[in-house]
Amino acid sequence: HDNLNARLGASCWVQVIDQLVDYMSQQQVLCAPAVIVDAWEQYAKAMVSEHVLTRDGHQLAFFHETFFDYVFARRFVPKPVSALLAQDQLLFRLAQVRQILAHERQSAPNEYKRDLFYLVREPSVRLHLKDVIVSWLSQVKPSHEEWSLIEPFLVDETSPLFGRAWRLLLSPEWFRFADARGFVDKRLQIEDNFTDRIVATLGRIVKAFPERVAEILAPFVEIVQWRARLLFVINQADLGASKALFDLFITCIEREAAEPVPTNLDGL
Repeated sequence: HDNLNARLGASCWVQVIDQLVDYMSQQQVLCAPAVIVDAWEQYAKAMVSEHVLTRDGHQLAFFHETFFDYVFARRFVPKPVSALLAQDQLLFRLAQVRQILAHERQSAPNEYKRDLFYLVREPSVRLHLKDVIVSWLSQVKPSHEEWSLIEPFLVDETSPLFGRAWRLLLSPEWFRFADARGFVDKRLQIEDNFTDRIVATLGRIVKAFPERVAEILAPFVEIVQWRARLLFVINQADLGASKALFDLFITCIEREAAEPVPTNLDGL
């Protein structure tokens, strides 16, 4: 931008970008005919020279797809994401929606909450979009509002987002948050369909939180029907990295449960 101003004076780069972004979004493509920015031709040429745009014959494109998504998101906010999806919910919208949420999460929290809850809860939003958004949440440190949105799916086996929600707990940040909220301890105190899922999650997360996992499991070491579960988790751990887990393993040996017992936890 500064280089363009220095070369051409008052820059019209915003108009060039607006024209290109509007065309690309409407047509769901990543390039646009150069003719649509003829009114600002010298600026478009300068943007190519500065590597903001690339040119291939009569087509212009941004230097990277993520820059298109970023610019689109900045221009789109504060409009609701429902306005974008009213046009269609095809695969092209996935990156746009993710970038809108990322931008809103940093700079427009009210709009972020509105759009996130709409995307996940609104029945008319297609499953592939919901799935991508819930998966995207694994990249962030969860807030109380994000947790309140996801927690119901963790106990609803009928929801198509049930499995995706559980996979969120494999993210260290999400596991830490769920654990701090008492979700892990609470589910383990209730012997139900979710108990083995929690145990399987502990097996997947134990290398990241060995001491905490040992603390969670310690109360169950005297329960005979829990020993297979304990060994399942311990078998996934690095015992040399955690004295607490090693002590738990020794206790299992002392309780005549040293040999791994076949379980159905591996598929969870």
